[in-house]
Amino acid sequence: MSEIELIKTKIEQPVAKISDTELERLIDREFPENLDLVKRKLTKIKSDSPNGQNRIGAAVLKLANSDLNEIDYLIKKANEDFRDIVSLAEYPRASKYGFEERSDNELKADYLNDWTEYSEWKNKKEQKRTHNNGYYPLLKPLEKLNLLIEILKNTLLHSTY
Repeated sequence: MSEIELIKTKIEQPVAKISDTELERLIDREFPENLDLVKRKLTKIKSDSPNGQNRIGAAVLKLANSDLNEIDYLIKKANEDFRDIVSLAEYPRASKYGFEERSDNELKADYLNDWTEYSEWKNKKEQKRTHNNGYYPLLKPLEKLNLLIEILKNTLLHSTY
């Protein structure tokens, strides 16, 4: 039974399965300049199984949002209680409600939206870190600031005030 069928028929949250190869691809996509460092950091995740460690590792990568400074904090939180990190990464909508009573339709909608979002994140291709029609999707904060400064300088130099 597919994850979508599981949600639609049994109203159950699917469990992400992340292989070693998938985790490697996610690390490479999210942290291409720090691949080895991030791999070493993720070995600090405590889990009873390799699949569990990979699942938590993927959750850390998703929540870090390509910010290397977030990795250690998220690993620390995951080692305190992995469910906090996994639920925020895989089930952000459903996590908001905890154990509140909700209708089957509300649960189904949240589970479907959460699974779709997580699957799209997991399966997206590597994004280029170059200028793309005025959009800079993966620049780090300092790079964004420097870019903004350059844009402002150029604007001021070429303005007619």
